[in-house]
Amino acid sequence: MTTVVVNEGSVDLVNGASVQAHFEIHDVEQGVLLVLTNSNVSADQLVSLMNEKEDAIGDALADATNQDVNVVSWRDAAGQIHQLQ
Repeated sequence: MTTVVVNEGSVDLVNGASVQAHFEIHDVEQGVLLVLTNSNVSADQLVSLMNEKEDAIGDALADATNQDVNVVSWRDAAGQIHQLQ
């Protein structure tokens, strides 16, 4: 099972002892942009995983920053921006 781990300045998607994806956190005007810096899964798997974990990511970011996070988007390795619902 994949869990969301928010560290200072980063978010990791972790399955057991393996980091599946690592993102740097960037504040943007309307929310948070997660910039992918390392992924150990395919691009399609990552999109699926991010969609599956969108609520957990939003909640974890809100808890870590002590503020409402209304918009979470992420940039993949190809530079494409994805919006979490």
